[in-house]
Amino acid sequence: MNDVDANVTQLKQSQEASEQERLLAKLPLAIDASFDSYHRQHEPLCIENTRVALLQQHREWGIGHARPLYWLSGMAGTGKSTIARTLAHHFHTIDTLGGSFFFSRSSGEANNAVNLVGTLARHLAKISPNLKRSVCQAISSHEDVTRQGLRNQWKELILAPLSKTQSKGRITLNFVIDALDECGSDEDIRLILQLFVEVKDLKEVDLGVFVTSRPEVAIRLGFEAIPDIIHQKLDLRDVPRLIVEHDLSVLLQREFRRISMEHKLPDWPKHRDIHSLVQQSDCLFIYATTACRYIGELDEDPEERLSELLGNGSIPGVNTAGLDLMYMQVLTSALIVGRSETKVTEACDRFKQVVGSIITLFDELSVSGLAELLGISNKRVDQSLLRLHSVLNIPKDVESSIRLLHPSFRDFLLDNRRSEERFSLDRGLKHEELAKHCLRVMSMGLKRNMGQLTTPGSPPEDARRERLNTHLPKHVQYACQYWVEHLDKANLPHKHSIVDDGDIESFFQKDFLHWLEAMSLMVKMSQAVLMIARLGGFLKVRRFICSNVVVNTDLWV
Repeated sequence: MNDVDANVTQLKQSQEASEQERLLAKLPLAIDASFDSYHRQHEPLCIENTRVALLQQHREWGIGHARPLYWLSGMAGTGKSTIARTLAHHFHTIDTLGGSFFFSRSSGEANNAVNLVGTLARHLAKISPNLKRSVCQAISSHEDVTRQGLRNQWKELILAPLSKTQSKGRITLNFVIDALDECGSDEDIRLILQLFVEVKDLKEVDLGVFVTSRPEVAIRLGFEAIPDIIHQKLDLRDVPRLIVEHDLSVLLQREFRRISMEHKLPDWPKHRDIHSLVQQSDCLFIYATTACRYIGELDEDPEERLSELLGNGSIPGVNTAGLDLMYMQVLTSALIVGRSETKVTEACDRFKQVVGSIITLFDELSVSGLAELLGISNKRVDQSLLRLHSVLNIPKDVESSIRLLHPSFRDFLLDNRRSEERFSLDRGLKHEELAKHCLRVMSMGLKRNMGQLTTPGSPPEDARRERLNTHLPKHVQYACQYWVEHLDKANLPHKHSIVDDGDIESFFQKDFLHWLEAMSLMVKMSQAVLMIARLGGFLKVRRFICSNVVVNTDLWV
């Protein structure tokens, strides 16, 4: 009899676990936004004997939360994300990490607030069986919550489960939110900060929210509206210069030891050269790390490259001057040195076509995916990226995504006051080009029943992810999701040129229903509705839809 009872209990537990996983799967999830995701496994933590006082201060805050919100601000390249990763790792180690979300402008899943609450709720569900049960009960009781606004999601999926937590004492948890300035919408940023304030009312849980960002206006004003009793802040510009220079020196010494071993250069470099490079870094960690990648490339001469960098000099105290010189040196070496004027022009054109697209995309693509989107060969993409490993993460696998190593490189290329004309990019023009590429890709790649469902009306779940990626390749998925976004951000004359060329009308005549099917297969129908509404905001699309597709246009615009 005991065996029967045990089997029944085990069966019930198995069924409950299965139901919980089914419910959690309904939550939107940005897989790569977690501090410990596969995508971020090579991103560094603070190295030993650096940021010592700063990290100690943050760790102490995370134990007791005298004030539940902590804002770490700083300019691009000052090391905010590295500090956030280190802190998240520490909280995870001592079991006080409630969840993490690292925003990224180059990630389609993490460049907006859509997946923020769902991702944090999934992280909470991993902490304990009780929290998992509470989160699942919230989803079961409010099945449409994931389609509601952030405020309702926060209330039902975060605050409610935490309020029901039962323990012998008040437990401590921390959320780590990095690069809030890359969320994409000032309105969402303001709302997110308002929601974070609500953690102060939790009774059963001492929840702290650690936020990093650049000091953008929306964030600065948002925190200024929050009483000091609820939040504390630290601007990395206020950290004494001597402390930052010490940390930069430790970093450079470690990296140069590695480079000297790889290149068999004993007693290199001289201490004065490290000191000079620290001064040129001007308190920017991204300058130091980019310099090390540039100097240490295996097929180059480190001594020669270090001399080049030190010979260029920099302007201490002028925001990005040193970083700009660094990026100019990297691009000059990659695209100009050793080439005739004709070859330089060709290399710069390839650079603008390929790298210009990489920094403008709303989500990452692989070498093969980018080549397909742009209608060029893998070889042309490879040629464009060949000597840019110090600023881009370029995987050996052509199916793995290309990534910016730091968003400051994007800022540099998009500001013609900082970069030379042959390197600088016109953001609006790139969006126009990508919008046209997306329309071309959809015209060539979309067709009826792409998921090869067995019967008409079969649910999209029947098309497994492997089949989806086979019949709807990543570059086609990208085009379907972001063509309207690129069109919206193109310069106004370029928008009109796309319409005048007939590309939009052709899309609605030939590909509209196939596009809807593709969006359904990707479980992106709500996004499709918003895209059509957005399109209607700046183009007269109603006549295309009405004349070619039997639909109720009130649903779309």
